Formats: sequence, structure tokens, C-alpha cells
Amino acid sequence: MNFKPAKYTNPQTGRLERLFFAHPEAIAIYKQHPDVLLLDCTYKTNRFRMPLLNICSVIGNRKTVQTALVFLSGEKDGDYEWAIEQFCGVMEGESISEPLLVVTDRELALMNTLDAQFPNSNHILCTWHVNMNVLANCRKHYPADTKDPTKATSANPHGYIPDPEWSNFLKDWAHLLDSTTDAEYTKRLVQFRTHAKVAVAYVENTWLLWKEKLVRRWVDACLHFGVRVTSPIEGCHAVLKAYLQVSTSDLKGVFDRLLPYWPTQHLAIRDMRAIEQNKVMHRLNKRYFDLVIHLVYNKALLLIIQQCAMLH
Repeated sequence: MNFKPAKYTNPQTGRLERLFFAHPEAIAIYKQHPDVLLLDCTYKTNRFRMPLLNICSVIGNRKTVQTALVFLSGEKDGDYEWAIEQFCGVMEGESISEPLLVVTDRELALMNTLDAQFPNSNHILCTWHVNMNVLANCRKHYPADTKDPTKATSANPHGYIPDPEWSNFLKDWAHLLDSTTDAEYTKRLVQFRTHAKVAVAYVENTWLLWKEKLVRRWVDACLHFGVRVTSPIEGCHAVLKAYLQVSTSDLKGVFDRLLPYWPTQHLAIRDMRAIEQNKVMHRLNKRYFDLVIHLVYNKALLLIIQQCAMLH
């Protein structure tokens, strides 16, 4: 089975620094669903501590498919350029078009590479990663939560009471990201700037530089199919590591342990397709779906039903 491998060996040290491989059936699935790519590195997979770049696609029912993997010596421009060049080579060989959308976290070297390799693709940042970063870096600028045992509940057994200033900061940050017009964004930015200056400065200098990749006003101007986060790829990381079991194997050991993973993934996709083709959901038993009911994913048809309901 040809896993479409490629490698880069440092000519001075003779050390293998980059290794790319992709399962041919995963590439065949990606060729059918080339619109959305998710990219993210995972760690602690091998004894050489090489980051593992996971490249995933999203198929028509919003399921994430592991498409290609790349071991890298680091996360610099050259590493990502080589990785994406190998992936583009596979795409070219299979006549796969450039993706409509790419979603990543704020890895600047990867962002620069994607802008160069996919100039016609829309690139947005994962809002989940952004919010986690804002939480980690801005919480220290506000008073700590208080504790009131009389306010304890099953969901909050210690009775923690969030600091109101911190709660308002998070609320206004969420509203800012959810702005849908230029005027709304400008107005909400003025409100957001009333909060602690050091926290606001961090957010503006770190994240609002990329507002076109974050705020709904600009993100919704591109076709993103509702995919605005890379959290599905985190689940893929977890499944891969479940197959690895240990983080001390060499690269061949990692590859050998992952060999059972791809057939399992592809069998699940085939089974899912067969079920949707042969068993019609009661909600989809509509006369206007007669010509497409066995050809289109249920997810798309359910979205059409939602739009039809809005007509009334």
C-alpha cells in the first residue's frame, strides 16, 4: 500500500528531520470533500520529541477525517513550508482543488505558509483556542473569585462567585467577536476598551490584529460551512494517541502502531454512508427530496428543512 511518503534528511548531519505520509484512501476521501482543512500540531508522540502536524478534512456531515501526518523537527517557517509543499504535491497528483477554508490556531509560521501556498483560500483562526488564550493571559489582571458556601450547587460545589469585572470583560469580548457589521464592531470595541487597560492591550496587540480571521463581520463573509474551530482535530489527536499508547517509540514504531487506525476510520465512514443511503430519516421523508435523498448527506438536507421553515 502506497502511503505517499516523503522525507527530508539534513545533508550536514544526516539526520531525518521531516517525514510526510498519507493513507491513499484518506486522500481519496479528501478528493471527494476538498472544501475544508483543519491543521494542528500534537506532541508527545515519539521519543525524539518531534511535533506531529495533523492535517484533517471535514466531510459533508461535519465529521473530521484524518488525512495526512507530518513529523517535523520544529515549528519554523521551513518546517511548515516543506510539510505543506508535500501535501500540495499530493493534491496536484490527485487533481484536488485548493480548499475553500483552512482553520488553524495562531501559529504564525504556519499562517504565513498557508497564505503563500493557498492564496485563494479563506483562512480563519480557531475561536476556541483564542478564547482559551485570552482566559489564560487576562485572568491575572482581575480580582480572584470569591467563595460563598451558601451558594454551593451540584455544578459549583464550592460556591465560587466570579468577579463581576472579569465576567463583564468576558461578556464584552464575546460580544466583540460576535459583531456582524462594521458599525457594531466599532461600537463594541469602544465598550471593550473600558476594561482593564493591560488586558485590553494584550487582546488588541495579540488577537485583534487578526480580526478578519476572527470576528463574525469578516468570517461570515467567507464560506465556512459553520466550521470555526479546530476542536474536532483535538478529538483526532486523542484517538491517534490511544492507538500509540506510549510516547517513546521511534518513528517507525509510531507508524506501525497507527496502521490499524486508518482502516477503522475508513470503515466507519463507509458504514455511515451506507446507513444514510439506505435508511431515510423520518424528518427527511419529503417529496422535494425525492431526487437527492440517497445522494446527499442528511446534515445538508436537515439544513435545507431549517431554511424551508424560515420561509413560513
